[in-house]
Amino acid sequence: ERFATGLLPIKMPYDEVSERYFDGYRYSRSTAPAAYNAVTAGLVTSVKSQGSCGSCAAFATMATVETCFAKQLGGASKVGDYSEQHILDCGYDGILNNGCNGAAPHGYAKYLSDKKPSLSSETAYPYKGVRKTCPTSYTAFFQGASITGAYWTESGSEDTLKKLVAEHGAVMTGVYVDNAFGEYKGGIYAGCSAGEPNHAVVVVGYGTESGTDYWLIKNSWGSNWGEKGYIRLKRGAKMCGVGGTIVHMKCAKASGTTSATQATTATTATTAASTTAASTDASCTDKYTNCPQIAENFCFDSMVKTDCCKSCGLGKGMTPAKSNTCYDEYGNCSELCEIGRAHV
Repeated sequence: ERFATGLLPIKMPYDEVSERYFDGYRYSRSTAPAAYNAVTAGLVTSVKSQGSCGSCAAFATMATVETCFAKQLGGASKVGDYSEQHILDCGYDGILNNGCNGAAPHGYAKYLSDKKPSLSSETAYPYKGVRKTCPTSYTAFFQGASITGAYWTESGSEDTLKKLVAEHGAVMTGVYVDNAFGEYKGGIYAGCSAGEPNHAVVVVGYGTESGTDYWLIKNSWGSNWGEKGYIRLKRGAKMCGVGGTIVHMKCAKASGTTSATQATTATTATTAASTTAASTDASCTDKYTNCPQIAENFCFDSMVKTDCCKSCGLGKGMTPAKSNTCYDEYGNCSELCEIGRAHV
């Protein structure tokens, strides 16, 4: 199975404000608890799937934002499903953020902090798995919390990461992944080979099992990968480079007219491919609100087939979606086509 990554080897600039912020944790005399789990604390939203697009940084950034909002609003159940496609499209600059061709670790965090755009929901601005043009207008999604800052460093450590996770619940980091990482099924993983971080993930907890310390990490490869979409990574050994690169988002309650909650639940929308007798197979369902959009391009992927069975039209009496057999191999195929036409 091939999984998309997308963390580009772009060095994050030294940021004095960020370093001062992290120094507050580096030199703090406080001790983090021996174990912490933001998932069981009810602060982590559902695992999502980036498909074959190199959008891991967009997913990891929004995952940290959603947990930040959850701490402000009373838990993940009070937080809607925010749109990654929105920042994939509108955060694109061709330098730090490059759509499905990847992004710098801090690219989307910097975009959200600097530009302060209104966020959108998955329902109003669904994931397509390819970069589109940023629209001149879109439906905003506001629930009473806003982003107040972004901090990043390449001088992170696992000790600093531990303190941050214990206080904030979710912290983005970069890890190096290879084929063995992609084949992870469960347990505490300690099989990384050396390499530059190439994938953005979110650390949402830590603990110890049978004497081995581990990080609890939320990935963006769907809930059928690993341990229901998570991986436990050996802690204290800089495994896969965890903790060296750290990106953290801050938020606070904010005033304004709030939108209705649009939580990550099974979608009620259907695609043309799955409308035929769509309800005849109760075992074939969608796990994500963006499954109809994912099914437009990614039903060839075995993980998507399982997580988006209904939208892919794989149940009894359903018509299979076209992307089961006809699909683009790369997330930027439309851009490659334009280049090809320009040379005809």
